[in-house]
Amino acid sequence: MARADNGVWDGDFYAGGSIEPLVGYTEVSGDVVISDDGAIEDLLGLECLERVGGTLTLAATGLTSLSGLGSLEQIGGSLR
Repeated sequence: MARADNGVWDGDFYAGGSIEPLVGYTEVSGDVVISDDGAIEDLLGLECLERVGGTLTLAATGLTSLSGLGSLEQIGGSLR
């Protein structure tokens, strides 16, 4: 995916080991799935993310907190 001029990730984002590609985006138009068998330990780097157009899924992660999602204002679907 190419970053749009307005900071929107166009489509779904699947993090299977790294959230790095999403750093700096303010919005994802589709779903966000973070599922990595424990490799992702924090969400630092997603501080700019304000909106997820679809569902936000956090599964099989090593997360100990949701720090990094403090700017998230809207999820269009559900939080799983």
